[in-house]
Amino acid sequence: MSRFNPWAAPTILLLAVVLLSAATLPWIPTLGLEYDEAHFLPSALKIANGAEEKLPLPWGITVAHRPIPLMTMPYVGALDSFVYAASYRLFGASVIVSRTTNLLLGIAIFTLAYLLARRNAGIWAGAFTLVLLLADVELVLHIPTNFGPLLLQQLFTLGAILCLDSWWRGGKRWYFFLAVAQLALAFHEKLTFLWILSSLAVAILIFHPKLSWQRSRWWYTPFALLLALAILSPILYFAYAAPEVILGFGKQNTRLPLTWSSVISDRWQAFDLMLRGTWTMDFTAGPVPPNLHRSIALHLLFFGGLLAALWTRNKMALILYTTASGVWAWNLIFPDAGRMHHILLMAPLWQAASAIALCSLSLPLRSIAVLTLLWAASDAAHCYQWYIPRVAATGGINHWSNMTVAATKWLTARPSLSPVATSWGIARPVYVLSGGKSDPFEVNVDSEPEVAKTLIERERQLWLVSSVMPSNEQQWQRVVTLAAALGKFPNQVASFPSLDGKVHIAAYRFDLPDTLPSKWLPQQQTEFPLHPKWQILRFHLDGVADQQPENIAIQWLDAQGQILWTDSRPFEWVPHIHPTSTFEFGTALWPKSFTRIRRLTGTPTRVKIESSLRTAKITKIEIGLP
Repeated sequence: MSRFNPWAAPTILLLAVVLLSAATLPWIPTLGLEYDEAHFLPSALKIANGAEEKLPLPWGITVAHRPIPLMTMPYVGALDSFVYAASYRLFGASVIVSRTTNLLLGIAIFTLAYLLARRNAGIWAGAFTLVLLLADVELVLHIPTNFGPLLLQQLFTLGAILCLDSWWRGGKRWYFFLAVAQLALAFHEKLTFLWILSSLAVAILIFHPKLSWQRSRWWYTPFALLLALAILSPILYFAYAAPEVILGFGKQNTRLPLTWSSVISDRWQAFDLMLRGTWTMDFTAGPVPPNLHRSIALHLLFFGGLLAALWTRNKMALILYTTASGVWAWNLIFPDAGRMHHILLMAPLWQAASAIALCSLSLPLRSIAVLTLLWAASDAAHCYQWYIPRVAATGGINHWSNMTVAATKWLTARPSLSPVATSWGIARPVYVLSGGKSDPFEVNVDSEPEVAKTLIERERQLWLVSSVMPSNEQQWQRVVTLAAALGKFPNQVASFPSLDGKVHIAAYRFDLPDTLPSKWLPQQQTEFPLHPKWQILRFHLDGVADQQPENIAIQWLDAQGQILWTDSRPFEWVPHIHPTSTFEFGTALWPKSFTRIRRLTGTPTRVKIESSLRTAKITKIEIGLP
């Protein structure tokens, strides 16, 4: 049998990959793209293909017409954006590409967890770990969506622990510094990685202080600190330049609870729900039937492994359990924490720890553990068998609904419309699904009533409203009230229901249906009179405009030469990077990238186009007639 040993590890890993793929690939293209899942994807698309915008410091910079973000939220870094950007650049932007990228990260996580368990307790501990991970329904369903996000934190944590384990075993010093680099990189996904790092540091101080000290040299600490500071420099710069963002967010979201009992109870329920594995199914696909309410098999393996680690005093298992438990403890002092993607950061640490500890026991106890593992695996298999056809039937529910897919196809076929979303959950998915061709503007009517009024008066403005949450439709009713005061009333022009018909996106317009020009009059100059029956003015911009002080301004003049209004666009802040684009203007129509400033009321009879373009040129100036 020994001659087959070299094939054992790749065979076990391949089987795990096949099973993970079977549990995820069937629903990856069907489940709708959720708003938070798509958090990094618009910036990834812009990095991959370029974008007509410039990121202001300290949020990022623009290099070669590509926005390079430093942070994407007060506590969320930008590393995921670059991971997806690489995939988009190679294979194009789509839900399948995004989720396949996540699946590959998940396979890497499974591989590292297997290697860690095998090194510390043998090949069967590695196999035990993989089955435990596959039986963790919450983890498996989170991997393709990276809802959280969490994958890079888990990947770098396992990579760092593997490097430290090699260093403790007598490996070269670069293992230590590679571990430091990975721990620093993980912060670029999310600053909540502090939960994992601090818990891991405590675990090392408890279980490996002497060995770590013996393996160190005097210069390790300053060099490691410099390495970490270099990797963290974008985040540190952001914290320095905008302390009110990070510190204000931290102060707002970190506080001790008034009553510990309720918080502990809430976090325990989240932990219990994670092990039972029904939360994501219920949240994304529908109510879980009673026969799928999971057993306590994973509970037994979690706490059985913990007892085994304490009994055998296996240091690696105890380090992993301490780190995982520390993550759970950190959730107690964050009022908004305790969600599934926060608790799920305990994985795959506890699975590897449980496998290492249980596989170190005597044969009878190991046999009981294996039977319990098979029980958990059977539970998980029934969940996947229910989930896959359920997603196929519904396309996902609530904000996971794939109603945005139909809306995106409709919008992409109508590029002249300018969509605006009053509902949370629409803009990012539509932008990504359209490959950046449709970019809905998000408006909050309560905080931006004047912006809403301006948009109401614009022609070809399409209003997208989701029925998922009552607050979304309340926002829309406020828009309708503002429009009524302006003498405008909505017309529903399209509806995009979910597969099960329970939710939908409705599309409204306040203006009349388009009457497209049937004749175009070319203009030879940048200043010219308007035809009395003109409908639309349009021109092309050929070349690239992105330098200060490049800009375009269109002045609309009356018969006396007075400026009625001006449409302008400074390219310093919103660069034009496409070789050719067409812009259209009317009395109540102007491109989203232009700003209209009104000075007087009246009827325009003449137009004057002024520009300070260096390499780009205004060409094909035309007036559309009925």
